[in-house]
Amino acid sequence: MKTGQAPVLVSLVTHNEELFLARCLDSLKNQTVEVRVKIFDNASQDATRDIARSFAVELYESGKNCGYSLGNNHNLTDPNFETALLLNADVVLCSD
Repeated sequence: MKTGQAPVLVSLVTHNEELFLARCLDSLKNQTVEVRVKIFDNASQDATRDIARSFAVELYESGKNCGYSLGNNHNLTDPNFETALLLNADVVLCSD
């Protein structure tokens, strides 16, 4: 990680992603740049929220499915980043 570099904000919008989320979040831990993960969960009815809580992420738990765009807009309101990466939970990044 480069000293003084702002972390990359990773925005994930989830809905019933228990089959994919852990692999995605594990792959983010293997990056050499600092990442800050924000998850907007759209009222999942499976173990998605429990999986998210087991990682060092910021989790917003919506009571209804607000959609992908609103979830990302919510995650991107944070002004403390220079670069954002919008991912789906089924994405697995290679180590960089």
